Amino acid sequence: MQALFQGISFTWNWLTGQSKLLFFQEEDRLESSKLRSRVVSEDDENSLLKLSLSEEALKENFDYSFKTWMMLGVFLRENHQWEQAERVFKKAMQMVEESAKRMENSENAFSSSSLTSPNVSLLLLEMARNLEKLGKIEQAIEKLEKVIQLNVSKQDKVDALAELAWIYLSDEKFEKARLFISQIEELGNEDKRTRQLISHLLGNYHLSMGEPDLALQHYEKTVELDSTCVDALAVLGDIYFHHKKEKSKARTLWERAFTIDPLNNSISHYKLSNIIMKEDKNYERAKSILDAALKVDAKDANSNYLMAFCLDEMQCEAKDVVMFHYSEAMRLECQKKNLFVRFSDYLVRLGKYEWAIGILNTGMKLKPKETITFLSLREKIYETTKNYQNALDDCELLLKLISQTAISGSSSVYNTTHATQMSRDEVQERVATLKQRL
Repeated sequence: MQALFQGISFTWNWLTGQSKLLFFQEEDRLESSKLRSRVVSEDDENSLLKLSLSEEALKENFDYSFKTWMMLGVFLRENHQWEQAERVFKKAMQMVEESAKRMENSENAFSSSSLTSPNVSLLLLEMARNLEKLGKIEQAIEKLEKVIQLNVSKQDKVDALAELAWIYLSDEKFEKARLFISQIEELGNEDKRTRQLISHLLGNYHLSMGEPDLALQHYEKTVELDSTCVDALAVLGDIYFHHKKEKSKARTLWERAFTIDPLNNSISHYKLSNIIMKEDKNYERAKSILDAALKVDAKDANSNYLMAFCLDEMQCEAKDVVMFHYSEAMRLECQKKNLFVRFSDYLVRLGKYEWAIGILNTGMKLKPKETITFLSLREKIYETTKNYQNALDDCELLLKLISQTAISGSSSVYNTTHATQMSRDEVQERVATLKQRL
């Protein structure tokens, strides 16, 4: 058996077609039925956990070879390497199919335990979970339904039903999801893991049905049963933030979730980093969270905006990077008013006045209620560039808009609360000064 593990090596050959080798190191002495490995490749993320098995060492032991490939697939999936995981899972399934053919020709080729339903059902479950991550939902459902049809353990059936419930919850087919949850409940909840699954599913179901108080109870129970459940911690944070208005509690839960799995897409990375920037002024910490957010979704408009602002506050020397994130936020139609304020201000500091004016003009089109804010900023740019006629025109328009807002008796027409805005008296003084200059 020792020779079996001595023959295992990490390589690029199968997954990348390259010849670079990385050698496997044992954490322990390797228990008889599990292979536990840890690989860290900081230089090249694409090299994470590329595994090939020595055929010479493994060709006579299907169980170890199969389990090792499947465990690698799980490890890759949990590290968000879903495409690589899919290839590994396919390799494991290929081994199952090849061993079945060999058994037809030779009764002694493999142990009869090689093709038992637990092997197949577990592989189908893990493949389905990975297919969900890849957005291949129909394929995932097909594999989960196969698991239920097999003569599998109660736990495998519970897991398959739970995955189907999650899929239908995500697809907003709530009653269908509830039926699968009920089937799990009918199977019994004697063990802690099943109770945790039921609580988690019910929490999501009640939240989806607009029942946050019931959802809160179930999510609290979920975290009580499994303190490392990142999805539950993240959503629990959302409930405290949005429904209970307990920002401090929400932050604690989000930070716990982030510590466990920074790349989990359930975490409100934007809100967490925003709180840290506002309350702690800890921009390095906020940036690390935003880095993770953009790895999860590079097209998230709010995260791009906040990254630009964070880098700006850190006085980042890579100005093209700051402008890239501001521009991405604009392209992705970020609706934050301060995006237009801060981006235009950043461009003014770089002397890019025409671009800054263009940003403010876009802001007025997209957020007309903030016109007074954007006009105040644009007028200052015109003054800076000695375009006094345009500055005067903006001031006169400002006086008109401020008067309209005052007559309405509220800010329902235009928002007048932003710190960059000028008062009526300030605008009138500016008008007088500009007329003298002209």
